[in-house]
Amino acid sequence: MEEAARVLASAGVTPIVIPEAAPTPAIAYAVRTLKTSGAINFTASHNPPEYNGIKFSTPDGAPALPEATGQIEAQIAALEAADATASSDPKRSTSAKDFETADVKPAFLKRLAELVDLKAIARSGIKIVYDPFWGAGRGYASDLLREAGVQVETVHDYRDVLFGGHAPEPDDHLLGDAKEKMKQTGAALAIATDGDADRFGMVDGDGTFMQPNYVIALLFNYWLKPAAGATAWPKAWRLRIL
Repeated sequence: MEEAARVLASAGVTPIVIPEAAPTPAIAYAVRTLKTSGAINFTASHNPPEYNGIKFSTPDGAPALPEATGQIEAQIAALEAADATASSDPKRSTSAKDFETADVKPAFLKRLAELVDLKAIARSGIKIVYDPFWGAGRGYASDLLREAGVQVETVHDYRDVLFGGHAPEPDDHLLGDAKEKMKQTGAALAIATDGDADRFGMVDGDGTFMQPNYVIALLFNYWLKPAAGATAWPKAWRLRIL
């Protein structure tokens, strides 16, 4: 991270360093709120640790599409062909402490609290297990829910750069510890996120794993359901879903 910031600064780019591990969605939100030109995120995502690499977000906070990544690859190839090497400008900062930093957590959690009815979740009395898979999601969803009064238990809630020896993927066959914690605590729901917390999986009260796409469909059904007395969704909503 420090090396990336140093190289950017030496090239005349002003780096804003996020010193603590942060979920990719939180970084994406920071890109929009801080109005940066993009973001470089070092992560293995849902892959094994040896896949650690770079995710680039464009100015809208979204993942770079093939067109953007193709341009980046072309520039890399051009530099390699010219045998160019990055060198630091001695007049520029070369230490991480000299760069501007940002704590992306408060603003991101505040925004989530605006989008989700946390009071309703707390009133339900539901118990939840959260598994961040040793990754960047630690201290985000669990803190948000606890501060709202929701009972949350966690597993794998500590830093492990080897992700427990396997890919930090929130898939059914890797959620045994979360399911066991559900049994121990009487939790009705388990939520797991991958290494950079932009993928998720859920387990319901009877131990059934729910694919993210099904959960998203349920959310659409809840948010876009017809008004009371209506027989169908408004046409514009039907078109948007299609």
